[in-house]
Amino acid sequence: MKINFWVEEKIHEKWKANKRNMRLEHFDEKKTDAQNRASCPNEVIDTQWANMLIYWCSPEFKVRIENGNASRKHLVVPHHGGTKSFVNHPIEKRQRKRKQVKRLCIEKPIEPEKGKLPTL
Repeated sequence: MKINFWVEEKIHEKWKANKRNMRLEHFDEKKTDAQNRASCPNEVIDTQWANMLIYWCSPEFKVRIENGNASRKHLVVPHHGGTKSFVNHPIEKRQRKRKQVKRLCIEKPIEPEKGKLPTL
């Protein structure tokens, strides 16, 4: 039973992330309802898309977004790791330090013109 729960949990997480991506790519609050319905992604059934549009336009959803944005502003240490795993960050930092080898700057010697002293 633990495996089934884990599978259902992972499917839920992926679907939630997919809905967010669809909202960002295909939904625009400034467009009319008909325009948003026309921008339905191919992988979503029309009735599901219509239900998502109804929810995204609801006052309940707008309150949730405002609360989330407000709480995100109060984070002391916001997550800025991106898509890299935390294991890769120190590895890449070490590699960058290795590349920062100090090199000698060799400049071409200044040759004075005939009859003139060089100026520095």
